[in-house]
Amino acid sequence: MTGKTTKADLIEAIHTNGNLNYKEVHGFIDALFDEIKGAILAGKTVELRGFRTFVVRKPKGRKRAEEPKDWGDLSRRGSRGSSVPARARIQERRMVRQVEWNRQGLVTSSV
Repeated sequence: MTGKTTKADLIEAIHTNGNLNYKEVHGFIDALFDEIKGAILAGKTVELRGFRTFVVRKPKGRKRAEEPKDWGDLSRRGSRGSSVPARARIQERRMVRQVEWNRQGLVTSSV
């Protein structure tokens, strides 16, 4: 399907094929779309026979991701092949860095 048909194209086509003037056709199209929009917003099904049925569907909710309570059992592997979650690796690096800094005397108090 190439090209597109706009509301103005619909109004012009009905105006040239029918006995209605441009303002009447424009008012009719606006009223039609407003009614369809209002029905959809109200949660009703809009059926245009021979064309389409518009139904409002509620999206399925996503499952909440839960953080493991115990970091010990890490059977699932991460995207880069590590069996330790990123948060645990970062915390471990911070602790190692803190211990090293304390050993070198760079930090006087732990944070």
